[in-house]
Amino acid sequence: MRYTFSSCAFATIDFRGFDPSTLTDLFYTFSGCSHMTTIYADSTWALPSSGITGSQCFYSCSTSLVGGNGTT
Repeated sequence: MRYTFSSCAFATIDFRGFDPSTLTDLFYTFSGCSHMTTIYADSTWALPSSGITGSQCFYSCSTSLVGGNGTT
């Protein structure tokens, strides 16, 4: 998913029903998404425990993006 949503203009993305088990590269996936406020995912959604590379997945994103239970 390298650069997949980089500099996106949308505020919400829905990953419910998306299987992340084959992801390997998250480098700058959401970088520069200054309007992003919400990412939806299933309660069982989880990245693989190994084999993931890439840094700064949320580099320079909106400060309005919060996680479950209000985490940042």
